[in-house]
Amino acid sequence: MVQNDYLPPEWLPLLQVVVGGIGDEDEENSVLFQLLSTVVEAGNENVAVHLPHIISLLVGQISKSIPPNPEPWPQMVERGFAALAVMGQSWGESMPEEVELSESRETWLSVQATLAKAFSSLLQQAWITAVQPMEGAISDLEASPSCIDDSSALLRSIMRSITTYNELLELKVAELLVAWADSIANWHAWEEMEDLSIFECIKEVVNLHGKFGLKDFIVRGLPSPPVPPVPQRSIIKGIGAFVSTAIAEYPSATWRASSCVHVLLHVPSLLI
Repeated sequence: MVQNDYLPPEWLPLLQVVVGGIGDEDEENSVLFQLLSTVVEAGNENVAVHLPHIISLLVGQISKSIPPNPEPWPQMVERGFAALAVMGQSWGESMPEEVELSESRETWLSVQATLAKAFSSLLQQAWITAVQPMEGAISDLEASPSCIDDSSALLRSIMRSITTYNELLELKVAELLVAWADSIANWHAWEEMEDLSIFECIKEVVNLHGKFGLKDFIVRGLPSPPVPPVPQRSIIKGIGAFVSTAIAEYPSATWRASSCVHVLLHVPSLLI
């Protein structure tokens, strides 16, 4: 009905009912997550004002469903990340223009910072906490390849919210990027559109590094004893591996990969 312009008089109750119905039944969850994405896309600015509350509820539910060993991810988690990516994009598009009242813009930025904390916490749980190495093992974090495109969209949203170096540290962006870069370096499940957020994320990483100088971007430090001093892959090496594979093996991704190469070639000048 929503797709046919039969719009509800109030959006929040509908959103709350949909999110509240998400549970342990995969088949039912599939329908509810699809409905949630449809409602968000159809509601546009009418839904945007409610997104922070709905995103907070959904992050809590997804967090409870991430298992200790999150590979492969449960369908609930995969679909949840996909829905969060849609809502995060919708919220990003609702940002007031600079010419609008500064008060409304400041409110939007404050909410964006809160959402970035929620997204960071969720990605840390999925990528870092769940894969912490045993004592004495090599600490080589790698993000789960499940939903890497949707996860990249959330990571990009986090980076775009950062305005200070302290925020960079608080949100553990460098740690998330190390895990993400290791994962995309081994990426082979190419699709026409499903890897688009990865390329956009790469450009945002370079932009963020130019502003703040990311830890482990060019060279990743050796692990502390008693872990063997084995060199580990830096962020830019993981990105380079992804882009090189795209150009060499996947013609449909060549243009996007080449645009990332252009951005990466400017990295040395940003470090001078």
